[in-house]
Amino acid sequence: MSSNGKAQLPASDQSILADASGETFTRLLEKVLEDSGKVIHAETRLLIANTLPTIQNAINVALRHALKQMSLALSALFAFAWLTVSAVALLHQWFLWWQSAGIVGGSILILVAGMAALDQARRP
Repeated sequence: MSSNGKAQLPASDQSILADASGETFTRLLEKVLEDSGKVIHAETRLLIANTLPTIQNAINVALRHALKQMSLALSALFAFAWLTVSAVALLHQWFLWWQSAGIVGGSILILVAGMAALDQARRP
């Protein structure tokens, strides 16, 4: 211990402290900040490299699912249209064209209204 009551560092440690003062300390701090920036940049690139394929895969799965759903809906629409045309053509054997179309259209309207009523009844 020194005369003022503080512990003294060995001579080698005192030289380190002397070197760390001023310009050397500023360069050391600059180097620490620069290296920290490089580490953060590298970690960000690693995160992107690891998550990007997962995100792309999720988007591809969602797009495939959406395309399947749209193609099924379009197929169902075409099937419904052809069933409607065939029902009108069948009824035309006994009725005029406009009567056949009216019967089929009315039947579809009643069917849709019934489905909407069932949907409303099932809701709490």
